[in-house]
Amino acid sequence: MKRNNNKDTKSQVAETSELWDYIRLSTKTTNLPYDIYVDNGKSYVKHNHDLWLYVQAWTDKIPVTINESPAVKESSKTNDINLDPLFEFISANKIILNKLADEEIDDDVFFSILKPYNGEDVAEENRKLQKETDMAEMIIIPDVHGRKFWREAVKGHESQKIVFLGDYVDPYSFDRIGGNQAYGEMMDIIAFKKEHLDNVTLLLGNHDLGYLDENICTCRHDYYREDDICKALLENLDLFDLVHIVRKDGRKVLLSHAGIAEAWVKKHWELLTGEAGVEAFEPLALNRLLHDEASRPALFAALAEVSRHRGGLDKVGSPVWADVDEYLYGEPLLDGYLHLFGHSLHEGDPIVVGKTSPKGLCLDNAQSFTFKIDEE
Repeated sequence: MKRNNNKDTKSQVAETSELWDYIRLSTKTTNLPYDIYVDNGKSYVKHNHDLWLYVQAWTDKIPVTINESPAVKESSKTNDINLDPLFEFISANKIILNKLADEEIDDDVFFSILKPYNGEDVAEENRKLQKETDMAEMIIIPDVHGRKFWREAVKGHESQKIVFLGDYVDPYSFDRIGGNQAYGEMMDIIAFKKEHLDNVTLLLGNHDLGYLDENICTCRHDYYREDDICKALLENLDLFDLVHIVRKDGRKVLLSHAGIAEAWVKKHWELLTGEAGVEAFEPLALNRLLHDEASRPALFAALAEVSRHRGGLDKVGSPVWADVDEYLYGEPLLDGYLHLFGHSLHEGDPIVVGKTSPKGLCLDNAQSFTFKIDEE
């Protein structure tokens, strides 16, 4: 997983335990049928290799040298994609690519003189490749709280799977975001979902649910706009869920607002499974309960549970209230899944839960993430 602003910018990606600096050039910038990543120079000097750029092909990055004649690194899998447009693009931009790598020009100058590929007849199979590449990556948008970062994250990637982790309203005071902006962002996200029903998933967080049941959350509650927010959520409740499941390398990945603790499931097994027993619990049952009006009051009562880590009295927080510290200090996440969740604001990289192998990742740092998943 990497942090992803989804715009052409300097970034970092973990590669064989080393940090490799690169600049991402999207298809909109280059007019190529695939994204490319340009070595900014630090790693090629450090590791004493030719200057490379990388072609994003499905889940692979194909290294291509841009010194002398462009060529694919030996033994690389090209997946039968057409690299001729890339070679033409490199030839037209070789000088500024090298200047960028040697830090002789800055980013703004680089983008102002970059020459896009001008071929009119880009192979149709390459266009198909780009779509398949999109669908092999999922964009995750953690807690929004009125911020606008989600817009850059989805721009140009509308065909990808996109999952919002909830909490669209109730901005933090330090972000200096007004209630009108937060409400407007929520309404725009709902409109975005309506435009992309098949690949955009909206999950609910504790702050959103607080407008449907104040017992769940009143923290930073917008009492001035609560009627409008409640109406918007109720009228569009069919567009929202509480959990979403995908697979990565065959492993089930569970996305929710705050993660799901085993103890919470065991406490509420009758609500969640009926008479089937706790072993029969499937997380998607939470979505069914949400959309069953008769079951909603009991579900909301269970979702209102808050542990001492968030100032509550319950042993463990609910899937919209659990703090990441609960998991870090020993509260087991529901077994059988890699959990991806937000809710616990922090700076820097995702917080990893699990000492030997990751059980969960907390992503609430006001940035989007891309996460490679199995194609459906």
